[in-house]
Amino acid sequence: MEKTFTEKQQSLLRELRKLALMHNRDYFLSIIPFVESATPEQEELLDTYQVALDEDKNRLNQSRKAFVTPERVNAII
Repeated sequence: MEKTFTEKQQSLLRELRKLALMHNRDYFLSIIPFVESATPEQEELLDTYQVALDEDKNRLNQSRKAFVTPERVNAII
């Protein structure tokens, strides 16, 4: 199902805020004003941000898993 512009905008804002809190990343915070002020004519911009965010989110998730593994090994030892 196709999302409306407002749904895309709100979804992207939620994800940006969550990632900014979880990872303390200033660049997530810096994108928020652009997303908030976006107009329906800039929907392609929101799509671009969403794709980049999905890629970055996967990378961050993998790096978190990489940090957790040595911690678990040390706890077992």
